[in-house]
Amino acid sequence: MKRGQNTVGRPKGYQRDEVIEAAMHLFWQRGYFDVSTRDLCEAMGINMNSLYAEFGSKETLFAAAIEHYEQHMVPYYIGALEAPGASIETVRQVLESFPAYADTDDFVPGCLITNSATARAPTPQASQLSTARYVERLTAGYLHALSNSFDGRRKDLVAAARLLTTTTLGLFVMLRAQTNRDVLHDSVTTALFQLEHTLDP
Repeated sequence: MKRGQNTVGRPKGYQRDEVIEAAMHLFWQRGYFDVSTRDLCEAMGINMNSLYAEFGSKETLFAAAIEHYEQHMVPYYIGALEAPGASIETVRQVLESFPAYADTDDFVPGCLITNSATARAPTPQASQLSTARYVERLTAGYLHALSNSFDGRRKDLVAAARLLTTTTLGLFVMLRAQTNRDVLHDSVTTALFQLEHTLDP
């Protein structure tokens, strides 16, 4: 290229969604504070200039990674709760998956949103907002599933859905900390027993 030649409009050598996904996995594995911009560039396969030109800052890139996680990974974990036919059995299956996640030799990174909430709270605002959205979505999913299985008593169902949301976030933290599988199993078993004992007529 000749000196001074205009480069405006030159095609990017990367796909935005692909580099965001690479950043998401790195943040998910190592956390916000343990990842440098150099680490991000290596994982994303772009140079520093491209990173800042595309995202402006590490913080903005992290927000994009969180949004990508919400769109593509959250449904993997809780999408079944949002399905039209979700029920108490769906709730059981979702919760019982946590001990199974722990029953592996691989490192389980937990949940990116939950990790962000525990590592970065009470700031920045982006982490607060993503956590609030996640709590609202989890609660709505559990409420939907419970409402399909239990008639009436909406107040009781809302309270139960909120408890299940709190339990789920705690299970994600324990997964991140590589807690013993038996601890997760006993926690899930007790939570389900109490839920069904409370809601059964």
